[in-house]
Amino acid sequence: MKKLAALAGIAALGLSAQSAFGYSTTATITVDIGGNGGGTPDASLTFGPSSTLNDIAWTSSGTATLSSISNSTYFTTLSGYNSRTFFNADFASSAQCAALVSAAGGAAPSTRKYGCRYTSYYGNPSFLNTPVTTDAGDLGPNPRATGTVTVTDTTLTGTLNIVATTDEPTGATTTTSPTGIRLSNSAGNGANGFNIRSADGSPFGNYWQGITTAATITLNLTGTFTATTWDITGGTARFNDSGFACQQGGLGATSDTSAGTLCTAGVTSGGQSNTGSHLSWGWDLDGSSTTDNTTSMINVRDAGGVALLQTLSGVLASISVDGAGNITTNAGEYRRALGSSGGGCGTEHIRYDGTKISCGTLTVGKLNFTGTVVPAPAAAWLLAPAILAAGRYARRRKAG
Repeated sequence: MKKLAALAGIAALGLSAQSAFGYSTTATITVDIGGNGGGTPDASLTFGPSSTLNDIAWTSSGTATLSSISNSTYFTTLSGYNSRTFFNADFASSAQCAALVSAAGGAAPSTRKYGCRYTSYYGNPSFLNTPVTTDAGDLGPNPRATGTVTVTDTTLTGTLNIVATTDEPTGATTTTSPTGIRLSNSAGNGANGFNIRSADGSPFGNYWQGITTAATITLNLTGTFTATTWDITGGTARFNDSGFACQQGGLGATSDTSAGTLCTAGVTSGGQSNTGSHLSWGWDLDGSSTTDNTTSMINVRDAGGVALLQTLSGVLASISVDGAGNITTNAGEYRRALGSSGGGCGTEHIRYDGTKISCGTLTVGKLNFTGTVVPAPAAAWLLAPAILAAGRYARRRKAG
């Protein structure tokens, strides 16, 4: 009985060591960005068919109804998005543009990324976007990033590198606009990483952003992390790409005026940047400016911009870790926001009036974490010394 009590005591010491030192491990993870974001469009919108496999974002701004706003809400399950974003959708073909422009009564069609540029009946430069369909060209692989992260009881940190996809033409040009935005000047130019296409609500209808293999996502997440569950409830992820490319769909990309506002750098919080930092999960504090290179949580205020209603995490996720250290995502979502500099809105926050985002824009999309904890979860490696010590104790007792 004394021997059993001693063994139990040593094992208990091992468990108390786990409690004292807390959970600590490293993991090799892959994050898939995208997949079906869920939700349904606002009734006032007239978008074409959308892919159910490769769309990435649910966006609310202005008229779209938003039934609730909470850091515990997975917005991708809500209805009322204003626009959707897609990864790796194909660009328009010459035949497609000829047919679209002819039907519109225009002339001189030319292919652009995800649409057709042409001259209208009145001689004005115009643009027709091509809808996202479910053909093979629009169902390219979701983008992903991979890397090693460090996990403690309350934090998950590390840097992930973008993994290249090959379903788009590569070779984004090095041509830049007067404000430094990297531009593409042909229909087929893409980036050797992945491309994002969005219906932007402008008269141009579409724009695209090329992410290269130079892109990184720096995670700085908080939550509760144990050997079996990871619950991410706060924090942000900083996106950065020295080769970032952007092209407004409408008038091409030959000058700032024709590039359009979405491809023009701005210092509004979360605004268009030369490095793609506006794609960060959370809030890029100073937009295109490089004065502040941090990313913050998203503040949501009331319609008057006074009361703070909610602070949204850049990432919200529920993740399981099995006994072998394999990672499975139960639910995961990124959030980013863009302030509004007009109409008396504050650029350092977005506003919610009880039914919709009244100032700024909230965009969300799905995330899926996979990978392996290396070494095994803390419960195993902290208990191991206790087991070894118990074995040595038993051998000494037997020898004695």
